Amino acid sequence: MWNIATAVYYKAQGKPWRLATARPGVCYVGLVYHRKDYTTESSTACCAAQMFLDTGDGVVIRGNFGPWYSPQSKQLHLNRE
Repeated sequence: MWNIATAVYYKAQGKPWRLATARPGVCYVGLVYHRKDYTTESSTACCAAQMFLDTGDGVVIRGNFGPWYSPQSKQLHLNRE
């Protein structure tokens, strides 16, 4: 139901992902992680980044698998590279 409602809203020239409190000229970047295997101590996870402009326009920057999960801290982080 969400996909149908979102598609109809977008086709009617709406932008359902636009932030109500976005400041003009500011770019917002969001990161999302997903661990592929929860049964082992594997550090492999999927990371994707998406950029949103203050206008609500968005573009996917990158998505990839990599060693971003730390079993010691039980957190996901990108390294500087």
